[in-house]
Amino acid sequence: MTRHLLSLCFLLALAACAQREALPPAPIDATLRVPTLEFQAPPADHVVSTVRYTLDRQFAPLVNFYLKDEVAAFGRGEDTAVGELFGTVAVTAEAARRVYAKDPAAGDRRLLGRQVLLSGSVLGISKDDDQVPYVVLRDGVLLGTKARLARDSMAVAQTVTKDQDVAFVCTGRGLVARTPLFDDCRPAAVVAQRQTERLASEFARFARGQSVSPQATELAVRFESLARAVDDRVDCSTGCERRLDHRRAAEASTLAALVKSMRAGGLRIDAKAEQALTQSTLTAAAALNH
Repeated sequence: MTRHLLSLCFLLALAACAQREALPPAPIDATLRVPTLEFQAPPADHVVSTVRYTLDRQFAPLVNFYLKDEVAAFGRGEDTAVGELFGTVAVTAEAARRVYAKDPAAGDRRLLGRQVLLSGSVLGISKDDDQVPYVVLRDGVLLGTKARLARDSMAVAQTVTKDQDVAFVCTGRGLVARTPLFDDCRPAAVVAQRQTERLASEFARFARGQSVSPQATELAVRFESLARAVDDRVDCSTGCERRLDHRRAAEASTLAALVKSMRAGGLRIDAKAEQALTQSTLTAAAALNH
């Protein structure tokens, strides 16, 4: 399984989750680590009585592997479907310094006011005049690039160490005293995990026979099709792409039969999701084989 598996559907489903009104964010855990994310199918006694369809046993391992892989990659500052969803501009501190050194106006066009996935190696920690901490990232110049932490992420300053590789989601603020400045920075892995947790929650509701967004429904059916395409004895918790017939799992006839079976078993699949499954089959099949 790769991060690019089902990336188009993944983007759509995450976008639908992101559009829902969320509670105000709690303070972010200061520990920079690869977060855990676990989708679990609901217990049988939590499923409405009309649901007779049980998701394949490989469904949860495939979902968990893919979501964790996306979150971890985004947390390292890599290009991912999560980054495309957020509309982030992925840039290293060194690259930000170079673009501003070459053409400050071009640097502003690319980064000023944009949501930026900023990555680099920690040079040090400091505070501004308002006592808000910022992380200084190596960029080839003595002063470094500054990543000022968001209010709910200020504790991160107490945990990062010199030479540590980090990635933040920030807002570009341009050059300040000839130094690239990024503001309102949060650990990238935490930002990504919050969205994928919402998607995992939609999958659980879907398995209970509840209505969820068409995008999450479509993605759930695609994952179920993949899950059914691999032997139950194979361990997919760490990826099993070599044991999957991706093209077969994405065929219109396969998906149509699966939709019919899942509907008959009490799962809710609306017309929009069904149409997306059949119309985007060729695109999805091509993506799965890259």
